[in-house]
Amino acid sequence: MRYAIADTAWGPVLFATSGTATGDGLRRLLLPLRPTADAVTGAGAGASARAVARRQWPGADYVPNLLPQLQRQIQRYFDGLPTDFWIKLDLSDRTPFHQTVLRACATIPFGETLTYGQLADLAGRPGAARAVGSVMAGNPIPLIIPCHRVIAAAGRPSGFSAPGGAHTRKRLLQLETQTTCAQAQ
Repeated sequence: MRYAIADTAWGPVLFATSGTATGDGLRRLLLPLRPTADAVTGAGAGASARAVARRQWPGADYVPNLLPQLQRQIQRYFDGLPTDFWIKLDLSDRTPFHQTVLRACATIPFGETLTYGQLADLAGRPGAARAVGSVMAGNPIPLIIPCHRVIAAAGRPSGFSAPGGAHTRKRLLQLETQTTCAQAQ
């Protein structure tokens, strides 16, 4: 496994690739540990992020220039610019059902939301909203697979497993809504 850190306006985003002979797909992503508007970036934040990466992915190699286009896309996203992520994913450690749901979630456009039931329908598994919720709770690649865009049937954001929980989900959705509204003007 190999990893890198994308410095963003919200703080460092860690991501790891499979780094195997059969491919180099994106396997994991960790959102900023302190998802605040005044997140610390720079050398101190990078050292702290590397310590987190060593705990999360023991034995992984740090490669600063790993997937530079992805790093730019992540930075662009947290700068509040509409971003479509085009990256090969490595979901080989997930069940076929999980892979289907995660790939369906990855198609939700920037600034839009779906309910768990709608995502279940999109994944070809109508009636599996609870199972879809479980898959979203274990999403290994948040942001790229935008589980923050999947909301409860009542139209409200529910919990979120990333640092900051539901507050982070709300901030991500606000960032996308503000960007979408600004473009419409």
